[in-house]
Amino acid sequence: MTPLIFHLPHAATAIPPDVRAEICLSDAALAEEIRILTDHHTDQLFGMLAKDQDILVRFAYSRLVTDVERHASDKDEPMSARGMGAVYTHGHELTRLRLNTACREDLMRKFYHPHHQALEAAVKAHLARFGSALVVDCHSFPETSKPYEADQTLLRPEICIGTDAFHTPEIIAVALERSYRSAGYLVARNTPFAGSIVPASSYRRDPRVRSVMIELRRDIYMDERTSQLLPDISRLTNANQAAIEALRHVRACP
Repeated sequence: MTPLIFHLPHAATAIPPDVRAEICLSDAALAEEIRILTDHHTDQLFGMLAKDQDILVRFAYSRLVTDVERHASDKDEPMSARGMGAVYTHGHELTRLRLNTACREDLMRKFYHPHHQALEAAVKAHLARFGSALVVDCHSFPETSKPYEADQTLLRPEICIGTDAFHTPEIIAVALERSYRSAGYLVARNTPFAGSIVPASSYRRDPRVRSVMIELRRDIYMDERTSQLLPDISRLTNANQAAIEALRHVRACP
């Protein structure tokens, strides 16, 4: 049975006071930005499935501090063109979030790089112990598209499975798709979001490092207006558990 590394990059809402001072939004506007951009409850929905040999790598701060899912260099990150690279200058409506970007390197040093070091360490630990590593990149997305999304016409299924051509064996993606579909969910691959995180040292180099993204559409488990969990989410929690168990039993050769 395959042990897993659960990556939870966007579940937190905390913003340190000194970082808050750099953000040029009112408290109300900032609260709305956090509501829209946080992958609410994903740490609970996936973290509860972790077993003893699994590792959870959770970013403890809001993605408005730094987005650890982005490439470190803006030159390599497509979303930097929309002001949403590793350090956001703009928010979900493409309005200004930071007036001064002098803080970028400090934020990367304090928050971004330590998180990626933790992910690298988790992958190296599993490689050393088990000979392979499988990262489950855990996310959610809103029911309707937001202005920052480049393509507003993409299908928004209830479950999106994100893959990487090098690091996601087909058998892994198929196992997840079949499992969620058997629970009655509308599932699609790489829409509206694509890809899955891989540590930089392994990216496109080490086939023993595998990665797959699971994106849950938020309206299937929470009230998007209040960010509160729906009263009965047992169908989703059961489906998540079955999907993760299916993933654990996949035999994917490098």
